[in-house]
Amino acid sequence: MAPPVDPAALIHATPAERPHLVFDLGGTWFRRGVRRPDGVLEQVARQPAVNYLNHLRLSPPELRQGLVEYVLTETRRLAPPDSGRSPRVSISMGAALNGHTGVARRTGWWT
Repeated sequence: MAPPVDPAALIHATPAERPHLVFDLGGTWFRRGVRRPDGVLEQVARQPAVNYLNHLRLSPPELRQGLVEYVLTETRRLAPPDSGRSPRVSISMGAALNGHTGVARRTGWWT
């Protein structure tokens, strides 16, 4: 296992030298982790996706809000403490997107 990142060393670090959060938001699972500057992926976890199959009573706006809350909650929890800078976050979303509007199709989030 790689040694932990020293938060004090991050104060003057460039973005490429700081860890960043990575998310894979799929239709079945939400996955997340922290990618260190040396490429090591840590704190990897997954949980069932917020979708219309897992949350039958939620409306499309409520499903969207659940996705946003997941990303924000995990970002706040995992963001490395580095002098109040905004954390770097990468998000992969495996939904079928309309290239013209950016709307995810047939997800249950949008009708």
